[in-house]
Amino acid sequence: MPKIITLSADIIAKTAAGEVVERAASVVKELIENSIDAGASDIQVEAEASGYNKISVTDNGTGMDKEDVFACFKPHTTSKISTENDLTCIKTLGFRGEALNSIASVSKLIIKSRHANSPVGALAEVEGGKVIKTGTVGMPTGTYIEVRDLFYNVPARKKFIKTALTEYRSLLDNTINYALAHPDIGLSLKHNRKIIFDLPKNRGISERLQVFLDANITDKLFPIKTEDSYFKLTGYISKPQAATESSRNQYLFVNGRPVKNLLVASVIKNAFGTLLEPRAHPPFVLFLNMPFEVVDVNIHPRKNEVAFFNEHELSQFIDQAVKAALKHEDLTYTTDFLDGYTDKSSDTYMFRVLKDGVNIWEAAPKEQNEEFGEVLQIHNLYLVTQTKRGLLLIDQHAAHERILYEQFMEAFKEKNKESAFLDPPSIINLNLTEIGVLNQYIEILTELGFDIERFGDNAYKVSCVPYLLKEQNVERIVKEMLSELAEGKSPRDINKKSLQTLSFLACRSAIKAGDFLTPEERLNLVKKLMETKTEYTCPHGRPAKIEVPLRDLARVFKRIR
Repeated sequence: MPKIITLSADIIAKTAAGEVVERAASVVKELIENSIDAGASDIQVEAEASGYNKISVTDNGTGMDKEDVFACFKPHTTSKISTENDLTCIKTLGFRGEALNSIASVSKLIIKSRHANSPVGALAEVEGGKVIKTGTVGMPTGTYIEVRDLFYNVPARKKFIKTALTEYRSLLDNTINYALAHPDIGLSLKHNRKIIFDLPKNRGISERLQVFLDANITDKLFPIKTEDSYFKLTGYISKPQAATESSRNQYLFVNGRPVKNLLVASVIKNAFGTLLEPRAHPPFVLFLNMPFEVVDVNIHPRKNEVAFFNEHELSQFIDQAVKAALKHEDLTYTTDFLDGYTDKSSDTYMFRVLKDGVNIWEAAPKEQNEEFGEVLQIHNLYLVTQTKRGLLLIDQHAAHERILYEQFMEAFKEKNKESAFLDPPSIINLNLTEIGVLNQYIEILTELGFDIERFGDNAYKVSCVPYLLKEQNVERIVKEMLSELAEGKSPRDINKKSLQTLSFLACRSAIKAGDFLTPEERLNLVKKLMETKTEYTCPHGRPAKIEVPLRDLARVFKRIR
């Protein structure tokens, strides 16, 4: 009995679909690419339930006639290439002839399209790759594609779907990529019948950067524009002070195609040299144009990676371009010394909360008889004091994180939070990703003592905060916390989600490296750390204290062997 069999066309289609249609965001990407290739100047995207219930894309492109409508969703059909030689010079975003067929095989698909030369449009409805209806329809020139019940016939695929917020974020990111890549095209996104953005055409890239990037980044962007006989590089790069440990805000478009390329990102980072910390990544939005025949976009089914045939020349070009641009910019760091605390004197709020008598700092005390002598502060980073057993080294930020974390956690569990009203309230402008994260965590933040409500399109009013934050920079803390929550994987369990929020809030509220502490503040910080339930690490697992035994010190100084 032979073991090798020929797979059915239905199984082949579903298997191939997994390579192209990884998630709902992949569908949006493919459909937007088809609209751009069709010459559309306006594209409307709608989605429900992060795209899994419904995705629709409407454009005013050239449209298709009846024959093309009935053929476009069949295997390996495309209008983009016709010969093998075409693969060496791909000028369109789509070309494989796989996308619509893959989508049709795992969804319920409706295609309506009218070519300018046709009096009416053509209609095709497909379920699981099988045509169930064809006909004509009245419509303007262009194409409408609707995808419903994605993966309805591939239940195994649904097991790999992430949280609703993660899937929505991916869908949003893909749409933003094309909004930035083609600022000449009008593009709108509606999710769950709510308009997320509606961008008019021909307004320029700088206006779209204001919409999609945080103001802390856009304020620190500078333009770059250079070209030679082979390459052309335009766009924006951030100053070093906007760099972060995440590469999320790095956008690269090669011949109008959004791509990720480690080579280009690495060359740009290296061009900054010692201006950047080792783990920092500078945000950028760059448009790289080159002859189509020297870039290979046919290396991945999802077409989001490219390879360059002349990597050495390209690396040199980008390196020189970035270094030249940096040379002509004033890269001086600007710091608001009042950021975080209103006053650094001995009468500061931080001094008051570090005092023993302040109730808000009361943590569950542990039985301890340790007496600490003078506490020294080293480089405004670490605290050093002696114990009965030797020397105690404390990271002031990690220690304060642990203290705040347990305070917040205790208040959250007992629901006995102390809140402070802000007069006037703090008005915060959030980007679309931050708004999505805020909506997911709003109940937890409310339990912690925040009162946050919408105050406009992207503006939010913070009227009340946990008491410990009342004299801190509320906007900075909220935005940094939302950014960290967005970067991390969102837990499904509500308790884990609460603890995650608490840890990020404690981190962003704690004393920072570089903050000077008075002798009394240092001593009280050490004592409060020892009173916490887990004084060994910060909430993220980083050491809060290290003890050096006297015996080890003696060995270092060769008093004993």
